[in-house]
Amino acid sequence: MVRFDIVGLNDCPWFAKAVKLADEIAGANPRVEFHHEMLDKFNWHDFCDKMKHLRGWDVRKSPVIYEVLVESNGKALLIGDCNDFCDFAAMYFDIFYDPTTTALQGMTITNKTRFGHGFGGHDRGDAAVFNISIVNPPLKLLELLIAQLISPISMIPPGVLLHIKVFQPNPDHREMEGLFMEIMDMVSPSLFKISLCSTLVLCLYHCHLLILVE
Repeated sequence: MVRFDIVGLNDCPWFAKAVKLADEIAGANPRVEFHHEMLDKFNWHDFCDKMKHLRGWDVRKSPVIYEVLVESNGKALLIGDCNDFCDFAAMYFDIFYDPTTTALQGMTITNKTRFGHGFGGHDRGDAAVFNISIVNPPLKLLELLIAQLISPISMIPPGVLLHIKVFQPNPDHREMEGLFMEIMDMVSPSLFKISLCSTLVLCLYHCHLLILVE
């Protein structure tokens, strides 16, 4: 299985084009998998900063497409922006996609509407999202906290999805991302998204519950 991630702004037409091109590739290649994520401008800057710290990529242009090397402990290979992805699709998959301006505008409007109803790491449908901010946790304690929050016997009521945001002043980015990937792979029905924030302000943004570890 080959996996690619596409991350972009919710109002970006080039993100919409990249996702549609990814659908074309996946439809013709069953062993190729794409994950895509929409962000607002506030979280986009956080994502770009995280990519700089974690992977050494200086990315600012939406969308960002990269291949996740699933057999290499979460390492990734940067493809680039939408233009780079189109070249990549033509070269390696012999697939071309050139939508009309009207089609692109329609896809962008659809994305903005879905994002306004809570679309992020995956589509949450009509479920409510509960934002939990965890500040300054040791890695082992963070693992235990998250395991408890998403366990079947958690106090989180049915129909509520958790967005867990974590802030540490000096995090080990590789260890954190490795833990997050393991957690997301568990595919908990109560977990909407988990993210490492670069600032305390981002972590506390729209926070419903704060867990502060001293």
